[in-house]
Order: sequence, then C-alpha cells, then structure tokens
Amino acid sequence: MKQFLSNPIVRTAGLFVALFAIGFATRMPAWQFPHIYALHGVLAAPFCAALAAWHLVRGGSVVQLVAATALLAVVLGMMSPAMGLSFVLVAALTLAVRACLRSVPAAMRSVAVAAVFGALDYPCALAVGLALGSYGPSAEALPMIALLLALSVALSLFGAFVAASLADRRSAKCSNSSS
Repeated sequence: MKQFLSNPIVRTAGLFVALFAIGFATRMPAWQFPHIYALHGVLAAPFCAALAAWHLVRGGSVVQLVAATALLAVVLGMMSPAMGLSFVLVAALTLAVRACLRSVPAAMRSVAVAAVFGALDYPCALAVGLALGSYGPSAEALPMIALLLALSVALSLFGAFVAASLADRRSAKCSNSSS
C-alpha cells in the first residue's frame, strides 16, 4: 500500500480530489454571503495550505501540487473561465515562489510554499475577476478586500504551520517506534 501511495500519479490524483473537495465544501458557506466576491478563497486558505504542507513535508514535490492545481484549473475552467484562470494563476505563482525559495532549507521552504499556496486563492480570484470584468469593487469594498486578504494570509499560515507540525510529529513518532 505504501508503494501505491508513493506513486506520483496517485499522489497527484489524491491532491486533485482533496483540492476539489475543499473547494466544494467552502463554496457552500460562501454562498450565504453572495455580496462578498470569492469568499470561498478565504475559507479554503487554511485547508489548501494544510494539504500542501502535509504533502510537501511528507516528501511530495511541488510539481505534483502544481499538476493537481492545473488539473483543477482545467475542470473548473470548463464551468467558468474565471475559476479556471484563477487556478492557473495559483499554479504559476506557486512555481515562481518555489523557484525563488530554492536556496532556503527544505523544511522552511515546504511551509513557506504551502502557506503561499493557500493564501493565493483569494487574491488570484480577485485579480482574474477584475481582469475579466466579472468583478468591479466599489470604493466601500476596499477595506473589506484588505481585511479578507489579511485573513486569507493569516489562515493560510495557520493551516501550513499546524499541518507541518503534525506531519513532523507523525514522522518522529513513526521513526521512534521503528527503532
């Protein structure tokens, strides 16, 4: 079973399913506030960051994470070009951040990339919405957007740190029990 789960295609498919489930689950509460554009991106931030941190800390690659995100972009893009392009942007920026952090120690890099990955959903949805004309904020909405951006970053950091800490604890527990 362990060999099956370490297969990169299986891991990528698992990430895709998890990302899709996170998106689906966070859309439902966001529908309760239809006046807040892309609220599900803020709600998904800690879960996406936690998923990415768990994956990266446990030896997964950023390429698998980006491939799963790109697959999600294709599926969502069939429903709405704005949703698809938003996740294309998330995937591209995640790769760019990973490239910028290549000299950072692996453990720190994994958490940083995961936190950025989780935090990118809301700002990317806003940027694509603005670019495509599907969203045009009023001046009164700017403080709310700033607050939601900050909340997205904070929740993403929380999710990444908690998941990385749990993954480290689990790895330490497994290595202690095997010796």
